[in-house]
Amino acid sequence: MEWNWQFALQILPDLARALLTVEITVVASALAICGVSPCFSCAYRHTGRFRRLPIVLSRRSGISLSPLTTGIIGIAVYNSAYLSEAYRGAVLSVNKVQIEAAVACNLGRYATWRYVIIPQALPPLIPVLGNYVIAMLKETPILSAITVLELY
Repeated sequence: MEWNWQFALQILPDLARALLTVEITVVASALAICGVSPCFSCAYRHTGRFRRLPIVLSRRSGISLSPLTTGIIGIAVYNSAYLSEAYRGAVLSVNKVQIEAAVACNLGRYATWRYVIIPQALPPLIPVLGNYVIAMLKETPILSAITVLELY
């Protein structure tokens, strides 16, 4: 079998339409990863509220947004609820002795988070974030229910 440039150029416009899927995933992932509340008690309430919602948001709120914007916000909010639990788990995985040592060294709250907690919580969190980005990629076809056509 040989490479057929004519066929590749013929299907290129169809493949370019798949970039909308990638765009939705990248924007929703950025919003979900950055949109998680740093306050874990607030995140707990946020998680409980948004885990019960379907992925696609209702338009009954009275706010008029485009279907694409509504879908991106829906996927981001839905997944940020789960990501808050991932963040909480990563922070709780830091050994309490490390935090006590930071207190003993007279580090402030900001310095403890910056130099002790975050550097130890990030390595186990990175694979989890990757899994959620893949999950968001797989959730984008549900946006067809609100007339966002990814591939047609």
